[in-house]
Amino acid sequence: MKRYLEGCTLSAFWRGSRVLVVTVKSHVRYRPTWKHVAGAVAGAYFLWPMIDKSLIRVRPVLPTVLTVTATVWLVAAMAIGASGAKPVPGSPDDVEQLDDGEPEEERQDPPADTALYALIRDVAGTSDQGTAAHLPDLLAEGQRRGLFSGWEQADLKAHLTALGAPLSEGKKLTFGGRPRNRQAVLLDGLPEAEPAPVPAPVRGAHEGTAGPVPQPAPPAAPAVPSGAPGSR
Repeated sequence: MKRYLEGCTLSAFWRGSRVLVVTVKSHVRYRPTWKHVAGAVAGAYFLWPMIDKSLIRVRPVLPTVLTVTATVWLVAAMAIGASGAKPVPGSPDDVEQLDDGEPEEERQDPPADTALYALIRDVAGTSDQGTAAHLPDLLAEGQRRGLFSGWEQADLKAHLTALGAPLSEGKKLTFGGRPRNRQAVLLDGLPEAEPAPVPAPVRGAHEGTAGPVPQPAPPAAPAVPSGAPGSR
C-alpha cells in the first residue's frame, strides 16, 4: 500500500490542481467581464422561482454528484502532481496564474553518469542487502552532496529511466533490521561506467550539519637561550 501512496502529498495535490486549472483555462477562450457577471446575477434573481423548482428535482442526487466530482479531481490532481507534469500555458494570463509569488528553484543539470552510478552504489551500501538504492534516499543524499538541486523524485526517476537503469516500483530493503519498501534503482543490471569517486558533501547543505570552525592553536613560546637573563 505504501508504494501506491508514495508521492501523494499536499504539495503534489496543489501542483496537480494548478495544472488542471491552467489546462482547462487554456481551452476556454471566453473571459467574463463585470457586465456579464452583473447580468447573470440579475437574471438569476428574477428567474429564481423557476430555478428553485428545477433544483427540487436534482437535489437528491447533488451529494452524489459533488462527491464523485471531488474524488475524481483529487485522484487526477494527485496523479498529475506526483508525475511531475508541467502545464503548457496557452496565454500570458495562464503564466500569471502559475506564479504563486514564490520563485521556483532552478533545476540543476544532471550529474555525470559516473558520479551518479558511484552515488547509487554508495547509497545502496547503507542497506543490509546492498542490492539497491531507494530513490528518496538517493535524492536526499545527492542533494546533500550538491547534486539534484531543484529536483523531485519524479525527475530522478525519469532521468534514471532515460539512462536505462533498472528500476523497481517497490523494493523491500532493511536498515539495521528495519524493513522499508520504496521505489528503488537496482544494482543488478546497472549500466557499466568507469569507477569514479562519490561527490563529497557540500558544507552547509543541511542546517546544523556544519560544526564549529576549529581555531588554530597559539604559536609556541620561543625557547630562552641558556645563559640569558631569566634562564635557570
